Amino acid sequence: MGLRNHFGQLLSFIKEKLFHWVSIVFFSVSDKRGLYPFKNTMKKKIMEWSLKSLDIIMLFFLFLSR
Repeated sequence: MGLRNHFGQLLSFIKEKLFHWVSIVFFSVSDKRGLYPFKNTMKKKIMEWSLKSLDIIMLFFLFLSR
């Protein structure tokens, strides 16, 4: 149980860092290409997609760690 809790904390930390990193990369790309009108919606889509895929990976690892 303790291991699973620690693993969950590690995954949430990775998730948080990835979220931060994706937003930084997207902002730098959109600033260079001047995608200001699309910035918010595209950023939202990318964030949602990355978080969904991370949730699936997390569930898979939790299933394996049982």
